[in-house]
Amino acid sequence: MLISIDADEFAIDYQFDEFYLVDIRDKEDFEKGHVEDAENISLIDLEPILIEMDTQDMYYLYGETAADAITAGSLLKRNGFQRIRPVAADYDAIKAAGIPLFAPKKKGGSSSKYPEN
Repeated sequence: MLISIDADEFAIDYQFDEFYLVDIRDKEDFEKGHVEDAENISLIDLEPILIEMDTQDMYYLYGETAADAITAGSLLKRNGFQRIRPVAADYDAIKAAGIPLFAPKKKGGSSSKYPEN
């Protein structure tokens, strides 16, 4: 059985629990912004990396959609991982839950609202 959590429960757990946080979105989306302390392992790259991960550790997984996180959680479960919490929320809901995010600084610094030519 795979137990998922919603974005609000994730926000609470984020403050108090110890776990590895895996962002399974693609690298480009991850670089645009992600939850602080998240490691990026895209869903398509996850299975080959499982041999390097400890099955006894706690893993929280989130993606662009709840379905992506649940798919990743199911993959871990099939490979002997027991302590898994997929976040059953899309990334926008996770952002709205008040979890600390990392966002890269915008380049340039121009305060103009018009694009440069």
